Amino acid sequence: MTEPSLLRKVKIHPLFWLVMGVGTVTGFFYEVLMVVAIVTVHELGHVAAAHWFGWRIRRIELLPFGGVFETDETGTKPFHEELCVVLAGPAQHIGLFFCSFLMVGTPLWSAADHAIFTYYNVALLCFNLLPLWPLDGSRCYLLLLEWWLPYRKALVVHLFTSAGFFISFVLMTAVFFTHQLQLWAILIFLSIMWWERHKKIPYIFIRFLVGRLDKPPSAPIQFDIVDQNATIRSLLYSLKKSKTHCYWIKPDRYKLEEKDLLDLSLREHDWNRELWKVFGPAF
Repeated sequence: MTEPSLLRKVKIHPLFWLVMGVGTVTGFFYEVLMVVAIVTVHELGHVAAAHWFGWRIRRIELLPFGGVFETDETGTKPFHEELCVVLAGPAQHIGLFFCSFLMVGTPLWSAADHAIFTYYNVALLCFNLLPLWPLDGSRCYLLLLEWWLPYRKALVVHLFTSAGFFISFVLMTAVFFTHQLQLWAILIFLSIMWWERHKKIPYIFIRFLVGRLDKPPSAPIQFDIVDQNATIRSLLYSLKKSKTHCYWIKPDRYKLEEKDLLDLSLREHDWNRELWKVFGPAF
């Protein structure tokens, strides 16, 4: 079965059409077209980078303030690939600025057009770099956490610190931008996206484990000494994306490779079992 074309994976969120309609009615249709162009090029940057690395793209959804780029590869690919895909979107804003600057003076583009376009281009870039899920700033923050912390812990820490950033942003909006209905609509959407992310944490972690089993990482080996009373869950939760793990189980220093642990996690339904119960004869 052939994979659907990228165009069939592009979705437009209803909020996008709402903003387009409001812009048309209020006489800001030209500015809305600028925003559409910026958002589209931004998302194409993500898509081009993901396609370059051979990622499987699930969905591309356009929003008034940016887009949502979903792929099945997040959490299973090398750090440098994920970082390149995340930064490829914001990087397009630099190219857009220079394209607009070079067009100034042509019949289609005036200095006033360039000023307006630059304003929206910078505003969308700055907003997209905020640490609010699923914006690119939040994704960069998650990558940094994944580099330093065990993968499962990074997901949880990222989720709740993002909630803290979101609450702070809501309070700031309530004080300084009370009557900005479009901004409140965006915040409602972001809260829904955060809740959906919260519900998906167990599935994201399972996908991470399966991805490690299918394609073991080439990262440096980290040796960990654990007690025989440790559970399967505790070992799985200690896995770092930036390391390949090898465990020595006390007291007899029984060696447990990461691949064997991942095999065990898929066979064993009870992750709360202690290691000595699983490897009793080996001790």
